[in-house]
Amino acid sequence: MTSREIYKTAAIVLSAIDYGESDRIVSFYSTDFGKMKGIAKGAKRSRKRFANALEPFTKISLTFSRYRIGSLAFVENCFVEEHFASIRGDFTASLLGAYMVELVERFTLEGKPMTELFDLLADFLFLLGKANGNPERIVRIFEIKFLKMVGYEPQLSFCVRCQMPIVQEQTALRFDHTRGGVVCPSCQSDGRLLACSAGTRKTMLAGRDISAEMAPRLFFAPLIAKECEEIMAVFIRYLLGKELRSVEVLRQVKNLQRALPAMEVSNL
Repeated sequence: MTSREIYKTAAIVLSAIDYGESDRIVSFYSTDFGKMKGIAKGAKRSRKRFANALEPFTKISLTFSRYRIGSLAFVENCFVEEHFASIRGDFTASLLGAYMVELVERFTLEGKPMTELFDLLADFLFLLGKANGNPERIVRIFEIKFLKMVGYEPQLSFCVRCQMPIVQEQTALRFDHTRGGVVCPSCQSDGRLLACSAGTRKTMLAGRDISAEMAPRLFFAPLIAKECEEIMAVFIRYLLGKELRSVEVLRQVKNLQRALPAMEVSNL
């Protein structure tokens, strides 16, 4: 039998599921190999060997072996570089972290490395852990930078229907998720379009181009935050053809949080 080659790379855990009585199948995004899957033999039994290293959005130093390129990797060792404890200590932030890694897992192909994508995910997980009070704005910036990087950048510079340039302060814009961009007032002929104010367009453009270091300084007014969230949610669902699991959980949690105050008042 052909021997397995040994490789080392930096990686971020995207997901992990139990396999059999003691193993785990893990999906990673790595600097050198892109998205890849591996099996961690005995991971459920050997807590010392893989201690906290196979949890989603953990940044690790990964050693693995495999028979050939494209085959299932065998996880030999993992060393935690960043566990993002501040994200895990906040319920909302942990759900948002799960959403970020699920985006990467669903949009990328195995064996297609993009070092800049690995860096983007690592940088924004770090920012998410530091985002006191408003972690969702970090995720909104990540979404638009991520979509640009994987080739699905929303078109914000001209109308996707008539191709006319959008004037900087033009109002009454809408967003057509089926065409992936803004629509000028003259081309708005149906009710499927999403609200996209001039401020939302400006903020999305700024988020697309801003550095990770400066991202926490980008301000989202409440209306802009609402419009950006809806645009990204509908557009991403359209691109994938389905809802992400993490989005469904986030929506259920938000609905529960909105319902709790009303329930508390009714019980007074």
